[in-house]
Amino acid sequence: MSDAPQFSEAKRTLLEKCLRGDLPQTARNNGVITQPTKAETIDHHERVTAIQTGGSKRPFFYLHGDWTHRAFYCFNLAHDLGPDQPFYALETYSFDGLPLPPRIEDIAAAHLKALRAVQPEGPYLIGGWCNGALIAYEMACQLHAEGQTVDLLVMLDPEPGVARVRLKVTRGLITLLGGLLRLSKGKQLDWCLWVLHLYKYLRWPQWREKTTGHLATDIRVESKRGRGRKGFALPRFDAIFPGTEVLRQYYPGMFRWRLVEYKPRLYPGKITIIWNGEGDFLEFDRVEWFKLLKGQDIEVHVIPDTTHETLKAANLPALSGCLRTCLSQEGASLV
Repeated sequence: MSDAPQFSEAKRTLLEKCLRGDLPQTARNNGVITQPTKAETIDHHERVTAIQTGGSKRPFFYLHGDWTHRAFYCFNLAHDLGPDQPFYALETYSFDGLPLPPRIEDIAAAHLKALRAVQPEGPYLIGGWCNGALIAYEMACQLHAEGQTVDLLVMLDPEPGVARVRLKVTRGLITLLGGLLRLSKGKQLDWCLWVLHLYKYLRWPQWREKTTGHLATDIRVESKRGRGRKGFALPRFDAIFPGTEVLRQYYPGMFRWRLVEYKPRLYPGKITIIWNGEGDFLEFDRVEWFKLLKGQDIEVHVIPDTTHETLKAANLPALSGCLRTCLSQEGASLV
């Protein structure tokens, strides 16, 4: 039997809502729903959730990077790290209501503001998965530039430090055309998101099924032909040409639109990278990171028989063990 904590279905649902921000006024404290910490009320675009606050060790701040509301694994991860390890989950930055997503540097700065509400001064322990790993890297760079110490920077399957060539070319062409047509930056973003959507729609059957199902069940359309008819199934045309409100719900597209222009600076401290064992992130991505980090102090761990997704699911115990070792090596027990 697993050692992971068992929750009732009601509590599981409540905790999942807390993680994705549907319950912004609550937080979990050792299995009990309590009043929020100061950090949780800073900005509705970024939030930090106290997963585990007991213990004598310095807090570990983790950017889970999951934009699909499946970050519940943070509770089991915190549990596996031991009751003496405080654990705070930094949520993916919300782009809701923004005309444009902020720069990567600005997202990192916003997360740092939330982090400091919990721990005003270093040394800090920071980690992240996928896009969260890249943000964690930028946060560590900013902390170092401010004279703060980062004892641990751990990156789990990090998003490529240099944006994919295909997306970079796509945005370059859209920017050029948008300039000629005098399109706003917001409209250029919408075009870019539509190109990404069309590429996935034409190439991946599962994307077509997901898009069609999402439009039919989640989006409520008010028009002359469908006003007031909840659950109105949109025609196939709308699956190929979804509206702006649908396109902007695709977090990776919004994030990578800014990632194209992000130029990671060199980080002078130690960097710990944990890769999945299957290499299901393109080898190109890993090569780009090693090019960027060439000559720096890097410690690499590869967890066998894992994929990008199973690292935080079926293979979570292996990840927890590796992360627990990294935390102990960096003196996390020093207050």
